[in-house]
Amino acid sequence: MKKENLLKLKKNLLITSLILGTSLAGINNSNINLNAQSNIEETTDENRLYDTDEIISYYCKVFSLREDIVKSKLNEMTKNFSSPGWQYGHCINNVFYKDKEFAILSTIRDMYYNPSNYGFDNSVRTEEIYETDMEIEEMVYKYASLYEINKEIALSIVYCECGTAVDSYNYRNNNNPAGIGPNMYFLNKEVGVIYFCNMLKNSYGCEKDSSEGFLNSIAGIYCEIPDHWLSLTLPNYYKLQKDYLYFIDEDEKKNYDIQSYNDKNYTLK
Repeated sequence: MKKENLLKLKKNLLITSLILGTSLAGINNSNINLNAQSNIEETTDENRLYDTDEIISYYCKVFSLREDIVKSKLNEMTKNFSSPGWQYGHCINNVFYKDKEFAILSTIRDMYYNPSNYGFDNSVRTEEIYETDMEIEEMVYKYASLYEINKEIALSIVYCECGTAVDSYNYRNNNNPAGIGPNMYFLNKEVGVIYFCNMLKNSYGCEKDSSEGFLNSIAGIYCEIPDHWLSLTLPNYYKLQKDYLYFIDEDEKKNYDIQSYNDKNYTLK
């Protein structure tokens, strides 16, 4: 089995369809086929890596960094992964992490963004661009779990920004799944998802138990039209929660053109 396939999650997707109209981010009131993921089975054993060399190899590939240089530096910082700090706290560069994969991912990610902090120059970079075979839902759920944030919150924002077909220009051309920037470019789609999950955790304060209150609290920061952003994000979140009856109040018709409103006026069952 190829190494890249080791990260492929076993999916249990129950797909339902509904129509959502939006004019956000240049999408002109088009109908979007909303494939709400009503159940994505968590398969921790299959979406995580446990062998140290394999973790290093994988994230060097994701971030297009030379494995020999990165591994040498990691061995130096951890005494070849035999130091007490690593053995008892997954400590790298005086930072303690909750587990092995997250420690190595976080450090290699920092090497990618701040190579000079590790004494690297551009020679640490490779020309090869890696593309995962994971679907967007798998990537979001994997890295939301690693960053310990609410997975449905993260995915609902992606669906808002990209549509649930996840075919926005930003995602297809800039590897930007969450409208960050809004035109930031990422090395590949997996790097874009990692950046997004890191941002939700460390810039916005998302946690595992965050809920719709979190979305309400960040709407004004995340989008210039917060009410509209919430009208697109919250239905996705509630659908992913599987237990919410959503409707748009008739008084809100004035906020949308009639066709767009009619497309939104649905019930999630």
